[in-house]
Amino acid sequence: MNRSDAARALGATPLLAGLGEDLVDRVLAETRAEVVEQGRALVVEGDPVGDLYLVLRGRFAVVSRGQAIAAIGAGEPIGEIAFFAGGTRSASVVALRNSEVLVLSKSAWDRLSRDVPEIGQAVLAALAQRLAR
Repeated sequence: MNRSDAARALGATPLLAGLGEDLVDRVLAETRAEVVEQGRALVVEGDPVGDLYLVLRGRFAVVSRGQAIAAIGAGEPIGEIAFFAGGTRSASVVALRNSEVLVLSKSAWDRLSRDVPEIGQAVLAALAQRLAR
C-alpha cells in the first residue's frame, strides 16, 4: 500500500477519525507498515506487551484459550488493551488471510501523545465508544 493510501486508511480508522490530515500524517510518520502472511500470529496470548497495530487491509481472528472469539478487519486496532493497560497480551491474534498493518511502538506513542495531545483524547473517545457497544 502506498503512503497516500495508508494515510487515507489510517484517517478512516475509528481510533483516529476526525483528527485531520496533518495529524494523521504525523501518526503515519511514526509507524511502519508490515505485511502479515495468512496463518501467522501477530500477537500471542500471554506475551509481554509490544507494539500497537492498526489494520490497513486483511482480516484477523482473536483467539483465547484455543477458541476464536472475535474478528478484526481493516481500520481496527490490534493489541490496544495490553498496549495501554500494560501487562501481557490477553489473547492471540492470527491473520486469516494475507494482511497489512501499521506498527506503532510504545516509544512512538509516547512521542505522539506528548507532541499531539489531541491523539490521546481521540483514542480515549474511540475506546470508550467501543466499550459502550
